[in-house]
Amino acid sequence: MDYMIDARQQRRAQQGEVTIVLPVEGTRRRAVAPTRRKQRAPDLLQGLSDNAIYDFQRILENILSLRQRNNMQIIGMTSAHAHEGTSTIIAVLSLLAAVRQSSHLGIRNGAGGDDPLQRAGVNPPLQNVLLIDTQMKHPILHSLFDVDFQPGLSDYLESRMNLRTCIRNIAHSRLRLLPAGHRTDQPLYYLFFDVLNDLLERIKPHLYLIFLDIPPLLEYAEGITLSKLCDGIILNVKSAATRWESVQEAKSLAEKANVKIIGTILNKRKSYVPNWVSRCL
Repeated sequence: MDYMIDARQQRRAQQGEVTIVLPVEGTRRRAVAPTRRKQRAPDLLQGLSDNAIYDFQRILENILSLRQRNNMQIIGMTSAHAHEGTSTIIAVLSLLAAVRQSSHLGIRNGAGGDDPLQRAGVNPPLQNVLLIDTQMKHPILHSLFDVDFQPGLSDYLESRMNLRTCIRNIAHSRLRLLPAGHRTDQPLYYLFFDVLNDLLERIKPHLYLIFLDIPPLLEYAEGITLSKLCDGIILNVKSAATRWESVQEAKSLAEKANVKIIGTILNKRKSYVPNWVSRCL
């Protein structure tokens, strides 16, 4: 996997915007196919080439820098349209972040007595990474991690289930997944916006990062609503598929709603720059 960062992208990076390019060979389809069952979390990483892992780690380093410098803890990822690979990318990033926590931070025992996750039985309470699937109409994350999609977020918002029942512990990592829950056409995010906001505020002090997989901004109105809950969002763009006008429209919607776009991922772009050159950029 190669990076292509031109002068314009470098200027954006200097202004605090993270611009990342993921080429066409970045992920392998067999690693993320929804029909593949009995998949364990590490398979998401094992299905990637070393170059792909390297580039995802560089993306994660940018996110961690924002976490440390600007205290950005709730990170959303979205796109202009559906089928642009957003769910797969955020799944890999969240898993890498969780694996990093396991390797470098260790387990904190006996802390966080008022932690709602701890009361819910999701242990250990500190330094976990939480991934939330907010795409209730077309959930995907449960398939990538081979867990049931319900009970999940929608069940929690409607007070059908408690938090302990809804959160999944992903094997061999410190990743916790809150799947979408039962499918519904009800405008839950408008009806229960305050409930979701309160949940994020309560659990945020006890988690290192929270990732939200957000519906496409130009296809679902709740995309902007959910983006407002984030400290910043990353806009995913599928190269040679997403029209530039659509990207600009999605960006404009976010800016008008005072949503901070912290970066852009250009997904499936083929690089013609030799590896040894691109790694020096």
